[in-house]
Amino acid sequence: MNDRMARELEISFQKIAQALRSGMGLLQAIQTVAEKEQGPMAVSWRLVLHQVQTGESWASALSTFSQQYPGRATRLFQASVLITQETGASLGEMLEILVQDFKEGAVLQEKCRALTMQAKLSGFVLMGLPLVLILGFTCIAPELLKPLYTTGLGRGMMVYAILSLITGMRWILVLSKWTTE
Repeated sequence: MNDRMARELEISFQKIAQALRSGMGLLQAIQTVAEKEQGPMAVSWRLVLHQVQTGESWASALSTFSQQYPGRATRLFQASVLITQETGASLGEMLEILVQDFKEGAVLQEKCRALTMQAKLSGFVLMGLPLVLILGFTCIAPELLKPLYTTGLGRGMMVYAILSLITGMRWILVLSKWTTE
């Protein structure tokens, strides 16, 4: 599920929770959200309404909804609805907790993105450092690098350094593609 869909889902759950707190039943709350929402989310809520109104169970209707929006949040929403129907607990309170979980997850994900970007930048700086040093020594004191090009041991060290640099670059690029999904 992408960030936009997750945000729309969070807003929908928040609106349902508010409607439930104002005294509406679940069916009325979802109907209110389906009427006020636009786009694919509204269509999905209308489908849930239609399924429940035509006699399907909440479990079946919410299962279809969870298949349209796969993810932890929709599974928790489905479980919350079913549990509150069996136990009589307050669905509004459970949805508020779910929305709070959404918000905390988004904050954590942003922090992870920031740290990942910092690691990527550090990796690219480390990749460029050997090249900058070689260019610097070539400009400042080229006689210091002459043994690396003229002797067999120097050439071997250069080959090893280049292979190590390429290996390090590959690892940095692989590790920088890590995501928080």
